[in-house]
Formats: sequence, structure tokens, C-alpha cells
Amino acid sequence: EVDGKILHIGVSIGIALYPLHGDNAMQLVRYADEAMYEAKKLLIGYRFLPALH
Repeated sequence: EVDGKILHIGVSIGIALYPLHGDNAMQLVRYADEAMYEAKKLLIGYRFLPALH
């Protein structure tokens, strides 16, 4: 609550683990970015991408 108003905040993140999802920064960022956008499409709490594992 801020100044008497209720605020609703959302967050979207993508997670990539080294070396499971890539062995360099570019691969890890790309994987995390794809995971984040897939999660946003669902509009629910999470998304697991088995095809990328």
C-alpha cells in the first residue's frame, strides 16, 4: 500500500543453469530469455521447457 492505494506488482524471470543450459554467457542469456517469454505467455506462475533440456 502506498499513499492509501493498493499496488499490484508482477514479475517475469527466466532462469538458466550453467552448464545444463549453456556453456557461455550468450547461451545462458538466450535460454533464460526464452524461458521468461514462455512463462509470460501462460499468465500463471511458471513454465518448464522440457524441449530445451
